Amino acid sequence: MNKKIIVLATVFCSLISMAYARNEQVKISNIETDRGRYEKGQDVYLTLTLSGKKAGEISLSRLTTYLQNLETGQRVPGEVTVAGNIRINTKGYTVKNMRIWTVPAEIPPGPYAIMLVYEFGVGNRQTAYGTFFRVGDKALTCFDIAVDSYQGMKVFKLDGGMSAEYAVEKAA
Repeated sequence: MNKKIIVLATVFCSLISMAYARNEQVKISNIETDRGRYEKGQDVYLTLTLSGKKAGEISLSRLTTYLQNLETGQRVPGEVTVAGNIRINTKGYTVKNMRIWTVPAEIPPGPYAIMLVYEFGVGNRQTAYGTFFRVGDKALTCFDIAVDSYQGMKVFKLDGGMSAEYAVEKAA
């Protein structure tokens, strides 16, 4: 089990660093699937908004997605073209409820990353981590929030998710 967690954390961290290091022009303003967990045979729908990191219009020749198993690091065969000849202006570019995948019967349960591939022209591709969802297992994405106090300030402890998160309430 510990080996599985280490592999999962390593893959997830490499995806995050790839998204921030390589994606210099396009920013994911919003990305979500219609559900957090899917069963075999269900369709996965994606909604996303892209914006430019710099002033001016950005052109993409193509935007595609593929899936990657976060436990094994293996890429799921197949790629879906989301759109072609995209112009991202100051208002951004939005795709709403696009079906990107039907969960096949033979897919192993677990977490899957949605990877976005931006094509700016021939040979100029950048890949970014978008979001993730779970397939088949009964583990839901849920959190348990506990409240403690540290030197008079409330500390909210969040237990759950794929990384360690916490928040401290700002003192007045």
